[in-house]
Amino acid sequence: MYFIEHKGIPKLKENIEILDEISTIEDMPDFFQKQIELLREYCMLRIETYELISKAVLNETSEYDEKIFRKNVRIDEIDEALSKKRL
Repeated sequence: MYFIEHKGIPKLKENIEILDEISTIEDMPDFFQKQIELLREYCMLRIETYELISKAVLNETSEYDEKIFRKNVRIDEIDEALSKKRL
């Protein structure tokens, strides 16, 4: 839990700030803008997933399992899309 709250989420928020700053660069090619959008979505989904995991652990419940699963599916899709673009 410590890692999620004190390392993972703050670093992901920092990454979003960096991505937002980069996205303001003028005349950025669409290819890079799309990658920034995917990376931003990835970070947001990770934060949401970490928050749901924290709630599930603290409340000792499986109530959030389906939401966590759906978010992880989308994270995997983004990861795959970004990997293909690197080739």
